[in-house]
Amino acid sequence: MIILRGRYQISPSKRLTISAEPKQFPKGDFLTDLEAIQQACVLNNGLCEVQVSTVHGTMQGTLKERPGRKFHHRLFEGYVAFVPQA
Repeated sequence: MIILRGRYQISPSKRLTISAEPKQFPKGDFLTDLEAIQQACVLNNGLCEVQVSTVHGTMQGTLKERPGRKFHHRLFEGYVAFVPQA
């Protein structure tokens, strides 16, 4: 499982989408997270377990690599859920 360092905004449907080819060159935590996700997906047939910190708490789930198409960039997307409190 990869623990993402950046702050991400999760949609109300709990869907997380990360573009592998953002409009600006990625830097800082986002670049580190993107490289880790890409490496994990290569090793796990396009799937990657992630944990992400949000303003509402910690969430985790599985991202799946979506190949780029003519007008779309390559994406990593999936659904996340809040980690149960012990």
